[in-house]
Amino acid sequence: FMAQIAAIFDEYYAVDISQRRKANIAYKKAQNKTIGIPPFGTKRDSEGYLIPSDEGVWFIADGTWQAGKVGEEPPTPNSVWRGYFDCVHRILNLYIIGNASARICIIMREEGWAFRSRSGLPSILEKDDIRRVTKAWIEYGGIVIG
Repeated sequence: FMAQIAAIFDEYYAVDISQRRKANIAYKKAQNKTIGIPPFGTKRDSEGYLIPSDEGVWFIADGTWQAGKVGEEPPTPNSVWRGYFDCVHRILNLYIIGNASARICIIMREEGWAFRSRSGLPSILEKDDIRRVTKAWIEYGGIVIG
């Protein structure tokens, strides 16, 4: 009997949490805020809206990257700043003129751009990274749907 009562309370708790989470998501979407991990190259401001990220990488002459933020001193004199939001902008510009994901990937690699892994480290751009950016174009434009 006690096990059945405990199961009823557990089931009620799971339904309650589910309803609260769905209501929270609907509330945020009504305010034009996205849910979950921000798209690549963006972060959330104090109010929860997406803004360009100040993170990126220094592309060093030897072909390596060093993570950094806007305004930091370059690690070497010949280092080139490659911001993550600038990377998104470049990908979308290449995409809208008709380049396929594989071609965009080649161009971006030649220019020294990097993608940010989930652990925050710079990584080489892959076709899936290009797909992630091009499929999220509507969020980069500030529109929240769903």
